[in-house]
Amino acid sequence: MDSSSEIVHAILPLFLVAGLGATPAMVGLIDGIAEATAYIVKIFSGALSDYLRNRRAIVIFGYALSGLSKFLFPLATVR
Repeated sequence: MDSSSEIVHAILPLFLVAGLGATPAMVGLIDGIAEATAYIVKIFSGALSDYLRNRRAIVIFGYALSGLSKFLFPLATVR
């Protein structure tokens, strides 16, 4: 899962610019929003993990969500 994420993260800016016509500023904005979202989710998932005391379910849900989201990438189209 980690290696597939690294591959996607490496080519995503190229896809956004060449495939979807995004500007470098838009790529920066998208990356900034993604990083901020990741940090916020980490805070809430940590609190949820402490509250539920079921870390395995949260980890499985996170990896499943990450894996399933990769199938949505081909749905991105150029308008």
